Amino acid sequence: MQHTACFEALNRTLNDLCNRGEERVFGGIPVVLKGDFTQILPVIRRRTRQATVLACIRHASMWHKLRVLQLRRSMRVIASQANQVFLTFLRDLVLNPQLYGQLQLPQYIRRVATVDELCEQLYPQSLLNHAIQSHRALIGRAILAFHNDTVDDFNNLLVEQMLGAEHRFEAANHVDIGADAAAAEPFAVEYLQSISLASIPPSCL
Repeated sequence: MQHTACFEALNRTLNDLCNRGEERVFGGIPVVLKGDFTQILPVIRRRTRQATVLACIRHASMWHKLRVLQLRRSMRVIASQANQVFLTFLRDLVLNPQLYGQLQLPQYIRRVATVDELCEQLYPQSLLNHAIQSHRALIGRAILAFHNDTVDDFNNLLVEQMLGAEHRFEAANHVDIGADAAAAEPFAVEYLQSISLASIPPSCL
C-alpha cells in the first residue's frame, strides 16, 4: 500500500497543472485507485503503530471526497461451493482475531508428508494412464513451486510414472562459427544447457 503522502503530492500537482482549487480532487481528472485494506499497511521504519496507521490513505485530506466502490462477488469462485468455503477461510484469517497465532488447517485441506504423496494425490496412476490418450485429462491440475528446479523434479517424477516411450527434444548445442569466435566464447555449452530460467525455454524437452 502506498504512503498517503504520495496521493497528497499527486493531488496538489494535478490541481496546480489543471488550475483547480483545493475543492477538486486530482485536478478534476477521473482517477481509479484499487486496493485491499486487509493487506499490509505502508511500511514506516522505526516508527510507532500509530504512525503506520496514519500513513494509510484513509487518513488523507481528500479521503472524504473520494467515492468508495466495493467488489462483493468473487468471479473466480462462483462456480464452486468448495472454493467459496475456502475463500471464507482465507478472509477469516485476517478478520477473525481467534485465528491469530498457531493455525489449524481445516479438515478439507489435504496434507501430505512427501513429494510422492503429493503427486499421488494430484496425479494418480489412473489419471496418468488416461493422459496418454487425452491431454485434457490434466486440465485443472497444477503444482506451484518457488524454484524451477523443484518443477523439474515434479515433472521427472511424473514422466517416469507415465506409460509409453519417452521422447527427448534437445536444443542445438553447436553453431557454425569461425575459429576466432569459438576461442572467444567464454562459457561452455554444458554450462549454458544447465541454466534454467523462467524467461527462456529449457535446453531439453
